[in-house]
Amino acid sequence: FELISRVFTSAVMKADGEVLCQEQETPPPQKPRREWKCLLCSKKNSEDNKVCQVCGRQRGHNPKEYEKRLQEIRSWNDEEKEEGSIADYCGLFFGLIILALILAVLTWAYYQDKEEHMRSMNDEEL
Repeated sequence: FELISRVFTSAVMKADGEVLCQEQETPPPQKPRREWKCLLCSKKNSEDNKVCQVCGRQRGHNPKEYEKRLQEIRSWNDEEKEEGSIADYCGLFFGLIILALILAVLTWAYYQDKEEHMRSMNDEEL
């Protein structure tokens, strides 16, 4: 593995050691790393790999069966969205009823406490 940031320098100096000018040369840029993309998991793999690093499929694998199954599952989801019945909202209605009951109990408890406090204030005044 070569260092990418390798720099060669040469300098022109005066007799007292002061640098007048300095030249820097960088090595030629390296070739870009070639990659291939797995069609199943979309992972980019180096050209040296013959199988995908994530899913283990061979290079050039075309997931036709996977695509067919995915289309089938998507069509099921589309059919379910179109139906929409009242049964789909039972959980929501049940939750709203429970919320209303809780709020009613809290309101009742607040007024009961307020009434009791008023009675205790009247008893103290007498």
